Amino acid sequence: MGDVTGGGLLVEALLGQGVSHLFTVSGGQILPAYDAAVGRPLRLIHTRHEAAATLMADGWARVTGEPGACLFTLGPGVTNAVTGAFVASLAGTPVVVMAAGIPTDRYDMGAIQDLDQLGVMRPVTKWAVRVLETGRVAEYVAAAFRQARAGRPGPVFLEFPANVLAAKVPAGSWFRASSRAPSIIA
Repeated sequence: MGDVTGGGLLVEALLGQGVSHLFTVSGGQILPAYDAAVGRPLRLIHTRHEAAATLMADGWARVTGEPGACLFTLGPGVTNAVTGAFVASLAGTPVVVMAAGIPTDRYDMGAIQDLDQLGVMRPVTKWAVRVLETGRVAEYVAAAFRQARAGRPGPVFLEFPANVLAAKVPAGSWFRASSRAPSIIA
């Protein structure tokens, strides 16, 4: 296997967690994950609104007993997902909510759709973190699934800056996380 993008690592990490359906709304910043899903056994369920994607992930978790997963773009995509995350929080449903973020080199520069996404999602999730290193995508995904299931189940939030999803890392240089991966302290 050659170099892999952060989006490719995300897809492999989701598959490693047993995710078969990813509820999503497309956006340019998450295209590396879409590209990586081609030919893989991860079904992308495209919705017309992020609230629908998050609520569908919640419904998936309630029906299957496994965490639901959803992915969308930054800014309004995140604010649109708050209702679904809040519903999952009230119900104690494990949902892994994921979104792109602005590229790290654009922080504090007034980038389009820049928003404190962690600040928006923290009140309605158990755990909300930003992944800043491409090689650690799988580690954070594993931690998110653990957090969603731990104690009283509930939603968690992962933000992937656009450059983290697009960046490539050499094959074998990333952390391959399993459900027994070391905990990440939030």
